[in-house]
Amino acid sequence: MSLSRSLAALYRFLSACAADARSRRALLTLDDRLLRDIGITRAEARRAAERPLWMRTRSRMGGEFPDRRHARPSVRKAPAG
Repeated sequence: MSLSRSLAALYRFLSACAADARSRRALLTLDDRLLRDIGITRAEARRAAERPLWMRTRSRMGGEFPDRRHARPSVRKAPAG
């Protein structure tokens, strides 16, 4: 990979990390009713907001939100036949 491609990939990664961090901090501005509507507790919102910049949520990487203990894992059904 060339240096310019590596730098572009690093820039995209850091930009995405910063956007994720802003979103997590925005959770702190929601009242308890709104947090309940999206299915998280005040404590979960606080933990998410306190995560370091480089710790991205797995939902952006194709998985479930890591703090969701009650989330069901996705199960693929085998094709009939």
